[in-house]
Amino acid sequence: MPVHKSRSERSPVAFRLKPHERVDALTGVVVTEKAGVIRINRPVQDGYLPNSAAPQLSLKAGDVVYMLSPLGEGAYLYWYRGKVYRSGLDLAAMPGVDGKAASMIWWKLVRNHAGKVGWTASNKFPNVDDCG
Repeated sequence: MPVHKSRSERSPVAFRLKPHERVDALTGVVVTEKAGVIRINRPVQDGYLPNSAAPQLSLKAGDVVYMLSPLGEGAYLYWYRGKVYRSGLDLAAMPGVDGKAASMIWWKLVRNHAGKVGWTASNKFPNVDDCG
């Protein structure tokens, strides 16, 4: 599997990984190519900003928010009226929250045993979360 020098399939290959070769994951970036459309179907309080414990938005039926990236555990980042928010659990049942209409690429910065570093968009890695 090719590992690239930058976050592009057209970027030069930094090194290649063999099947089952172990790497250290250094960081990751989700690139949203097409946001998912979420249509609010009932009034809901949502929209968390960094360091906010309370929801910042009063969304009503008919409002539309745009999913940018899943965060795990049923939460995600979304865009609404010029700002990016973290979702709460109240939006989990809204139409479009499954993200099937969205197009995202999760780039991973990895380091191999030889110390070489590069980017891959491959999803063929086992044990990629904190749960092992």
